[in-house]
Amino acid sequence: MENTDTKFETMKFEGSGGEYFSIWIINILLSMLTLGIYLPWAKVRNRRYFYANTTLMGRNFEYHATGKQLLLGYLIAMVLFVAYVVFSKTMPIAYFIILGIFIFGYPWVINRSAKFSRKMTSFSNVRFDFDGSLGGAYANFLLLPTLFFIGAAGVFIFPYFVMPTLLENDGVPKTATGTLFFILFIGLSIFGTNIYAAIKKRKSAYIIDGTSYGNARFKTELDTKTIFYITLKAALMGVAIVVVTSIAVAVFTPKIAVAITNPDYKVVVGLVYYLVVLFLIAVVSSYFKARYRKHLFANTKLDEKISFASTLKARSLLWISVSNFLLRVFTFGLGSAWAKTRMTKLYVENTQVDVSYGLDEYLNKQQKSVSALGDQIGDAFEVDFDIGI
Repeated sequence: MENTDTKFETMKFEGSGGEYFSIWIINILLSMLTLGIYLPWAKVRNRRYFYANTTLMGRNFEYHATGKQLLLGYLIAMVLFVAYVVFSKTMPIAYFIILGIFIFGYPWVINRSAKFSRKMTSFSNVRFDFDGSLGGAYANFLLLPTLFFIGAAGVFIFPYFVMPTLLENDGVPKTATGTLFFILFIGLSIFGTNIYAAIKKRKSAYIIDGTSYGNARFKTELDTKTIFYITLKAALMGVAIVVVTSIAVAVFTPKIAVAITNPDYKVVVGLVYYLVVLFLIAVVSSYFKARYRKHLFANTKLDEKISFASTLKARSLLWISVSNFLLRVFTFGLGSAWAKTRMTKLYVENTQVDVSYGLDEYLNKQQKSVSALGDQIGDAFEVDFDIGI
């Protein structure tokens, strides 16, 4: 008989900023002394610390990659980046060629990174895996975003070509023309938001549905309409922020114009504007991330049995984001270790896993059915990508 009673267990993060600081500062010093060559090993040490301190019912994650495995991919990326910077000033043709390599190689890197990072990660001695297709990566991370970008650019460019022609037509009242354009613009914007929601859904599904744990697969069934409403609300918040900011600028600009004649005030005013803009961006970003994460987790299952839930709140994410920014600024970057552990703790401890099916028994079965060693893959590119997790 199927168990219908859901019982969620909250994940724990047992690391601390003081403990991680010793790892973080040594990584920085060694990376500087080796002119960056140590960075792959630094990344491995960081991940092993955070994975080992992320637990569920006393069981923890492990990261099995080595710095040597990451080194080749890192060196190739660095060579391309240096060439990109150098040729941007000296050889425009080579610059665009390398830029094209970055753009067209990005989906391949996403696919390769997902395969590598999953295979190198285990929980309770059972490895994860990823079998998403390369074609799916190019469709979801290059083709569809490119088409969306072209369409979105058209919505904003459209007024510059159409409005002058309409306004020159004496037979059409200007108020009617403006109303018609406004309605058209809103309609296109709503349509574009819906397309964005569909692309966001496909990207998340590509990563999650391609992931497995032992012999069990993850499956997500996201709702485009829900993502649309989340995106639309975030966009409306952004528009409201732009309007309020514009009004504030219009009101205070005359006073500021007088103030900035004094060089001391000019720096202060510029800094205030910069901080206000950053805060407003953080407000919109925190809302979107928290709401999308909640929807993503609520509609994802493992092996069609184990459910997930996110209890992350936008205000909590906003507080940690803003306070972490201030922590880094006022400690001249030395507070980064505490900022990293605070953000990780927030995400981990707002993640819940359904244990109503008996998690210990389920994990023991997975351990017996698969090998913890997994299939080793060699040198790899590995990037951090965000799908709302």
